[in-house]
Amino acid sequence: MVHSRIVNACSVAVGAAAVQGLHAQAKPPVYTVTEIDVKNVDAYLKEYTPVVQPIIKKHGGTLLAASLKVTALEGTAPKRVAINRWESLEAAQALYNSAEFKAAQQIGNKYATFRRYAVEVAAITQIIGAVQLSASWQVPAHRTSHSVGRGAYAIRALPDLCLGIVSGRLGS
Repeated sequence: MVHSRIVNACSVAVGAAAVQGLHAQAKPPVYTVTEIDVKNVDAYLKEYTPVVQPIIKKHGGTLLAASLKVTALEGTAPKRVAINRWESLEAAQALYNSAEFKAAQQIGNKYATFRRYAVEVAAITQIIGAVQLSASWQVPAHRTSHSVGRGAYAIRALPDLCLGIVSGRLGS
């Protein structure tokens, strides 16, 4: 009974934090994925990337991944992929529509062909991930001794789990 009250309190805390997070986050983050078929790797890396990467950073983009090592799981993989994070779709669009980026892209077009798209992340997916984690959380088997029962361990550990979910340390 005590355990279920704590679980219910945790659920309320997670729900309240989720609602607060939704109100605080006006726009969810956006990720741009650029698939690049590089024709001349040396020239691309020497002439284009040193020019375009500072422009992306200046406009608020955060490079998360970029590699010439792309493995196809289905279909044909491009020769290179770059993934950037943005605070909003508008921020990403502002970069790609800027004269500065378009000038850099002229250099890139000499050495590669590009396919670029944005993926918007809904705030609700972050909340669902946290709720799924709390629903599937289990007490480790090694904590089931007679001296410390499974329920006692769960009750002691639940506040830490709640704090982890609410603070974002778990469920990402």
